[in-house]
Amino acid sequence: MTTETKNLAIKEMYNGIGRILNFSALSNLYFCRTPQWMMQRIHSYKVNGKPAFFKDEECVQMANALRDIANQLNEIANTIDNSNQ
Repeated sequence: MTTETKNLAIKEMYNGIGRILNFSALSNLYFCRTPQWMMQRIHSYKVNGKPAFFKDEECVQMANALRDIANQLNEIANTIDNSNQ
């Protein structure tokens, strides 16, 4: 998968679950960056005259961040399910 394709997948993910995830926290916790940095890349805003995008390693970092969030959510759901026992 090319970097361009990965960036498109991130943008589609944002369009799909952007209302659910706190991208400000995501950018701070997983990237140590500002929310503006993240939005510049998601929307390919121009930075210093060039469109910004996620580098390959940042795409991997995003995928890992989303997996970590998913794991945390699953653990919480399991705790809720098991609380009746």
